[in-house]
Amino acid sequence: NETITRIIPNIPPMGCGTGAFQNLLIFPSAKLAFCGIPKVGITQWIQFLRFIAGAKDYPSVPHYKADVSFFRFNNLDPSVQKRIWEDEGWTFAAFLREPAERLLSAYLD
Repeated sequence: NETITRIIPNIPPMGCGTGAFQNLLIFPSAKLAFCGIPKVGITQWIQFLRFIAGAKDYPSVPHYKADVSFFRFNNLDPSVQKRIWEDEGWTFAAFLREPAERLLSAYLD
């Protein structure tokens, strides 16, 4: 897919970057952009993404895997990001958690 052609090596893992798109993952074959919110199952989503991409070690902790950078929206050239935002064929999604449960989970961690 020519949309996803830019990979930047040596970037920080999910949640350790900066900017508005640091947790936005793209599933190009499904035209899905998924905002992975920490503490709302982001690890499992990245594992699933790596599974469908064919990673043999997909069950392992994925946050520091080099291949994850390929699916991070903030690694794309700004012109490609703009095309994705403007393409009505793409779906943007996020999962949310009940706020009290989320607060308790964060406190217990």
